[in-house]
Amino acid sequence: GQALSCRVHSARARARCSRSDSLSGKCPSSAADGAAGRPVGRRVRENRSMHVLVTGGAGFIGANFVVDWLRNIDEVVINLDKLTYAGSLQNLVSVEQDSRHVFIKGDIGDKDLVARLLKEHQPRAVINFAAESHVDRSIDTPFSFIQTNIVGTAILLDEALNYYKKLS
Repeated sequence: GQALSCRVHSARARARCSRSDSLSGKCPSSAADGAAGRPVGRRVRENRSMHVLVTGGAGFIGANFVVDWLRNIDEVVINLDKLTYAGSLQNLVSVEQDSRHVFIKGDIGDKDLVARLLKEHQPRAVINFAAESHVDRSIDTPFSFIQTNIVGTAILLDEALNYYKKLS
């Protein structure tokens, strides 16, 4: 099969490298990355003001994403989670002392909070993992699922669109 493009290096270097080359250290740009004092495979942003907003980042999938992101990319992660049955700060113990991790307990359905976080932190991306996902609970309390999975997601999308429209 065809090799995947390297997602570790710059766009210019990607054309000269396959994913397997970068993982094995054979990537033509690996030497340049090492020479620059940066570990190969870790994307370091020169501008420390770059932020991403992650919602549901204390749940199983979201927390693993946050931990992996902070391990591999030097950006601030604004982590918004309601801490329901599915989310736990225990999932984030490995990043609790990392100054790039900013945890905010809150709900994606809180329009004012979402708008304030977007305005304050000006993230370059919004990554949504917030969801009610246990099927047994959906039968017992279907409205909480509708509130988070449909209404909350719609509010998050609407506020992200409003934020995007204000960018120049």
